[in-house]
Amino acid sequence: MSNDFDKPKAVSLSAKPQQQPLLVRQVRDNALSTLLSQIDQLFSRCDDLFFDLSSHATSNSDQNSYFESMRELRVQKSGIIASFKQRIEQQFVDCAKLADVATEPAHSSEPLSLVQEDDIEQRVAIEGMTSKARGNNQEALYHLNMRLDLLVAGSIISDKNNPLDPRQLCQNFARACELLRINIKTKIILYKQFDRLIVNALPKLYASANELLIDAGIMPSIKHSASKEQHNVDSDATQRRQQHHGAQEQTTPPLTNGERPAFDQQALNQLLHSMQALGLNTIPHYQPFSSNPGPTMSNEQLLTTLGLLQAQLLLERSNDTSTHKENSVRDIVSDILKQSNPAVPQAVKQPAEDAINLVAMFFDFILDDQTLPLPFQALLGRLQIPILKTALRDATFFSDHHHPARKLVNELAAACIGWGSDETRDSEENIQRDKAYQFIAATIADINEHSADNDHIYTQKLAELQQFVDRNNHRNTLIEKRTHQAAEGQARTKQAREAAREELFALMERAQLPPVITDFLITQWQQFITLTHLKHGEESAEWLDAVQLAQDVIWLCRPQQDEKSRARFEKIQAGLFIRVRQGLTQVINTDDEVQALSEQIKNAINHLQTQYRESSSISDILQPLNAEQAKLLGHSAEGGEKSWKNMTALERQQARYQSLTYEFIKQAEAIAINSWMLYHDPKQERSIKCKLVGKIEASDSFIFVDRFGFNVLEKARREFAYDLQQERITLLDSGLLFDRAMSSIASNIRHLSGGQTHS
Repeated sequence: MSNDFDKPKAVSLSAKPQQQPLLVRQVRDNALSTLLSQIDQLFSRCDDLFFDLSSHATSNSDQNSYFESMRELRVQKSGIIASFKQRIEQQFVDCAKLADVATEPAHSSEPLSLVQEDDIEQRVAIEGMTSKARGNNQEALYHLNMRLDLLVAGSIISDKNNPLDPRQLCQNFARACELLRINIKTKIILYKQFDRLIVNALPKLYASANELLIDAGIMPSIKHSASKEQHNVDSDATQRRQQHHGAQEQTTPPLTNGERPAFDQQALNQLLHSMQALGLNTIPHYQPFSSNPGPTMSNEQLLTTLGLLQAQLLLERSNDTSTHKENSVRDIVSDILKQSNPAVPQAVKQPAEDAINLVAMFFDFILDDQTLPLPFQALLGRLQIPILKTALRDATFFSDHHHPARKLVNELAAACIGWGSDETRDSEENIQRDKAYQFIAATIADINEHSADNDHIYTQKLAELQQFVDRNNHRNTLIEKRTHQAAEGQARTKQAREAAREELFALMERAQLPPVITDFLITQWQQFITLTHLKHGEESAEWLDAVQLAQDVIWLCRPQQDEKSRARFEKIQAGLFIRVRQGLTQVINTDDEVQALSEQIKNAINHLQTQYRESSSISDILQPLNAEQAKLLGHSAEGGEKSWKNMTALERQQARYQSLTYEFIKQAEAIAINSWMLYHDPKQERSIKCKLVGKIEASDSFIFVDRFGFNVLEKARREFAYDLQQERITLLDSGLLFDRAMSSIASNIRHLSGGQTHS
């Protein structure tokens, strides 16, 4: 079977561990010790599992397949473990070679239908394990990347080249397993065991690696980027590392959508330089107030006039609570400068002109940002004068990413990201009754009222807002957790029910049975098999025994014509009805009902065997599975493939899902938990703003909630990937509003300059 999807460029597996720093070698050796011990347990468990599966196989081919797999695992075990170990050791060497070396596989752009089915199944298994593990270990992985990055000279460690990243571990195991000559069915079983025993235990491995480095004094708190000079590492790598990380706080892992470096003094200087180099007349809406023909207005006079206007607007808003659009600060300042003489407007100094235009551009961005609901755009627009006054008073406003006014704006924007498009169409009265809206409106009103002379109000309001958000987040997180658990429970129940139906239909499809046996298997025993699947799983001995009992009951309804068959009949029957009663007690309320049904089954089987021995007619005793019974087992009477012309709209859509390119499935898997998006529903002709809170493995589906944590959407992975392909999903940029805005402004300036300026 081809595995080209994840084969790396040709590399030597001759590792050179002595080249690694001591702490890196310790991390590597500890991790390998844990992983190799777990893989040894994996092979022991798979050996037992394949033996059990072969013992309960329903066909000779399956039995032979499991036996061959068991033998192949025993033969290749040492080679697989050695290969896995060598690959990890080599990646520890390789990760220090080049900063841009990546181990991400190069995926083919071929349609799924043109790729071998086994390869697709293997890809999906590897991607599923990787995505789940990265999501479950995001913070620990980020911290480990940072600490290894500090220790490894000449490279930048990330999830692409960290040898202990889930992708590298899963792919190394898959490549090592290329030694096995087993079919994809048994290989997927092997991968599932790897997922359960190794991937699910990765949190302990990462915690151990981080603790080892913390104990050695390597970035104990992940607060600031550290200097390699403190750890005797070459200064060239130190300088490049510091340029890469910057001096900002590193307290949380980066976001997967919308994260940008903080807009700081260097970025501000580059932006202003670009604006000057470009020529102000070519920048849309830029107002060159410094070149006005009138006398220059001082900052103090401009601030005083803005304060008077601010008080006037506050009074007007108290009498009119509607969310109308605020005038731009360009127009506000322009009117102020024309007050003395409209024909000869006053000028301002160049720094004030820069501040006015940057604030105006920032609020232009807010009004165009689809992440922000319309009512909140209008509310944030009321901060134009307070923010402008702050920018005029404090030259560090644009460059200090810890500035309380800047942090408050970011927090206000984050607090309203979950508002859906339906809510923005609600009546004005309903919007204003919302607690989040009321709190944000009151916060902005307080800022307008109390920001006349200083900016202490921002610090106070930031603390109050964070408390409000924390309370809401705590409640919403609990609801999200319950939503996720409910969806996971429903998915596992559905999976169990489908597995039970599939097994029973395969056994009963061509069998002819007495009606009481058919009813028993479809009604009571299907419930018992479903419960067994939920409690113990599909690979458990309990599940196999429950399915085997159904197979035994059906076999007992066949004629036993030779001595060997009759002996087997007596042997099976002896313990069968004890097992039946034990199962029925879990799905039937009373012992009397259990006893009565058990007796009916026993009598039906014995009566049937008597009829066989007496060569009596059994046409009135045995009946095939009818359409209604087949439906109860999840099988439709319609079969075969339909032409495109004869398909329903739903069937055509399902056919499109099957032809999805792997690239869109990969994109769907890559979207991080807690990502906000605008999801367009073509059936209802509306867009839903929702957050991805869970990927349910049992149903292969994604769960989405609203801003309160309640379930609003559930999409199968293929359906979600198809909607991505159809551009029905817009990921919302949840990065810090101020930094997003300034980065966008800088990008627009660069675009206007044709890339000649650098910001």
